[in-house]
Amino acid sequence: ISHLFNVAHTLRLMVQKERSLDILKGKVMASMFYEVSTRTSSSFAAAMQRLGGSVVHFSESTSSAQKGESLADSVQTMSCYADVLVLRHPTPGAVEVRLSLSTFVKTICY
Repeated sequence: ISHLFNVAHTLRLMVQKERSLDILKGKVMASMFYEVSTRTSSSFAAAMQRLGGSVVHFSESTSSAQKGESLADSVQTMSCYADVLVLRHPTPGAVEVRLSLSTFVKTICY
């Protein structure tokens, strides 16, 4: 874990010096927040953009979830558009649902 913090510190210094990097150029993060969290969603989006990537935002209120689409289906669909998913869901077990899906996209569940 100390290695992770060292890498994060190095990247932070590089971003402070350069304002942005391109190490994630061409990569897309899907931000799937089923509960509101301004600081968390903003920090993930800012980090992705500062490292050169882009962000696709998922909003439950304007998604097919309003028509009854399951979490598994929504995650599967968003996996087609992104290299990494950031998922925040209030339901216990939502992380396990996501992790049981057989896709090759990386997921950060928060």
